Amino acid sequence: MDSADLAPRMDTPLLVLHDPEDREMPFEEGAEVATRWPGAILRRAERLGHLRILRDPECVAEAVGFLET
Repeated sequence: MDSADLAPRMDTPLLVLHDPEDREMPFEEGAEVATRWPGAILRRAERLGHLRILRDPECVAEAVGFLET
């Protein structure tokens, strides 16, 4: 089964943090996941690349806040 087939059935909240200039994973991929996943939130994490998102204080705080809700 393709992951695109699974996303419409998901009911778990999802936060996608993605840098539009990520060289490892195209932004369009993250945007598509967020579009297909009901209720997903897509936030652009500008100028952080692929891995710096994990150490960025604003992204970490947003992810923790998202998990706390």
